[in-house]
Amino acid sequence: MVEKAIEQAEQGVYRLIEAADKLASVVPNPTTDFSKKLLSMGAQNMNAAFDHARNLLRCSDLQEAANLQAQFLNAQFETASRQLKELYDTPGSDVETSKKSIEIK
Repeated sequence: MVEKAIEQAEQGVYRLIEAADKLASVVPNPTTDFSKKLLSMGAQNMNAAFDHARNLLRCSDLQEAANLQAQFLNAQFETASRQLKELYDTPGSDVETSKKSIEIK
């Protein structure tokens, strides 16, 4: 039952990410690449979280679950560090430049 709930949540999140990605493509602006990068990273992070939830369901005891959780947190910390570096180098990530290039009427 929990596995099915995870699957349904996963499908809902991916539909939301797909819709946001389509919206970012329809309304091009100086931050489109940055937005798409954020959505891609969000999808990767959500995929990792759903996989982790499934792995936790398979744990046979509390010690195994605690070890799995520690490994997941370490991996996510490394992923977040890498993603922040990538975002910094993505066009449109400079907020000041983006604000100047978007004309608000």
